[in-house]
Amino acid sequence: MGTDPAREGTVGEDRQVGERGLLPVIKRAIRATPPMNKIAHALAVAWGSPRWRRALIIAAISDALGFGVVLLAPAQWLLDAVTAAALLLALGFRWPLLAALAIEVVPGLELFPAWTLVVLAMAGATAQAAPENRGTEPRLPPRQP
Repeated sequence: MGTDPAREGTVGEDRQVGERGLLPVIKRAIRATPPMNKIAHALAVAWGSPRWRRALIIAAISDALGFGVVLLAPAQWLLDAVTAAALLLALGFRWPLLAALAIEVVPGLELFPAWTLVVLAMAGATAQAAPENRGTEPRLPPRQP
């Protein structure tokens, strides 16, 4: 019932070759995944501007509190209404905010951090819309009184 030493060596060599072959593939896959780079860029843009920072903090607090009131539907609705109003005041009217509100209304999807991700997406889209302003505060439309 002994094992063949010749076979053990080849299995070990195959595994090493497989690891050597797999590691570059994993590294290429990690480098080729721009969503993490885009999220990091959107976070940097959002944190660099006072308006976007305020909106990001509002969204993150709302998503965090949403986990605590997930079983209390009226409290969840009130939290979402207050969040939508606060983000509308902070950023002005934007269609993606309505999409986030629609996601928060669907039962089960309220656990998804929609507010935070929508604010990050809007910050990233605003920064990409004006590439000549890299490193500066993104342009926002003026608030209407």
